[in-house]
Amino acid sequence: MRTAETAKGEIEILPNAALIRLFKNADASTFMHESAHLWLEGMVRNAPHSRQIAHDLQSIRDWVKNDGGQFTTAQHEQFARGFEAYLFEGKS
Repeated sequence: MRTAETAKGEIEILPNAALIRLFKNADASTFMHESAHLWLEGMVRNAPHSRQIAHDLQSIRDWVKNDGGQFTTAQHEQFARGFEAYLFEGKS
């Protein structure tokens, strides 16, 4: 379980901005992990305007078992960890 002592970073997504905080336990992947949360939210916002983004978002929803509603914290974390793995391994 994540605690204030073990957290590496966090992101605060606002209507017109995002703030990523890196904590003392941050490592080389923390910024990219937090950025993945912003990317996912951007996909949700832009899916209605792009058939390709909507298709990609549906693939993500299928992978994290999301029925089309808001992403849960666990689903967001699964996506962010998957993005980290993609960056390290180069495999989707």
